[in-house]
Amino acid sequence: MRTLLVPRASTGMHGLLLAVERLHRSLQQAIEELLTPHALSLSQWLTICAVAEEGGRTLTHLARQLDRDAGSLSRAVYLLSQRGLLSPLRNPHDRRSSRLSLTPEGQRIHQDVAPRIARLLVALDATQAQAGQSHVSFSPVLDDLAARIEQCRQRTPQA
Repeated sequence: MRTLLVPRASTGMHGLLLAVERLHRSLQQAIEELLTPHALSLSQWLTICAVAEEGGRTLTHLARQLDRDAGSLSRAVYLLSQRGLLSPLRNPHDRRSSRLSLTPEGQRIHQDVAPRIARLLVALDATQAQAGQSHVSFSPVLDDLAARIEQCRQRTPQA
């Protein structure tokens, strides 16, 4: 019987993938628990946050900001509008586009949920502090890692 030796880099990648998967699962479960009472999906929540931060933007702008396909984001916007959480206002200069804003109910939900989700980040930052690291925001670090992986993927020929 032949033994297959796994290169050391693969075991490191395996560990990294498992750690990322555990983080993703834990974070997703924690956020879903916060969103369930409001009957919101993660995609809908991200849309609400983006509109809260940059109200008056178009669907196309939000799709770029959220790194989402405009078609799939359109469904989230439609559902949020039907629930009375988002208000699309037709652009008087270009009737093909709408500017999005939160309704008072959408603002109330954002003000209720956003601080709870922010506490999750405080817990992550506390982990960093216990490890003796200075305050680090995870988002730029993760964005940088994703960009590096994308660059490597584009340079690596497909088998």
